[in-house]
Amino acid sequence: MTRTTRKLRVVHTTKYTYDRPVERSVHKLRVCPMYDRNQRVLSHTLTIDLQAPTLELEDIFANWVTRFEITAP
Repeated sequence: MTRTTRKLRVVHTTKYTYDRPVERSVHKLRVCPMYDRNQRVLSHTLTIDLQAPTLELEDIFANWVTRFEITAP
């Protein structure tokens, strides 16, 4: 059986806008591709345009989750 090799590049942008400043907000991002026997992740980059500490964890479905919290407007 011949395996086909494909490379895929995905660029995703999410932008939030609100009617007034947000004082506190918690976000969980599930945007990292899964690495398994059917696919390899060659690289993955996540850029967040604000100064917020991030936490990376694996959920119960083996998805990588990046969590961050906004604590000031």
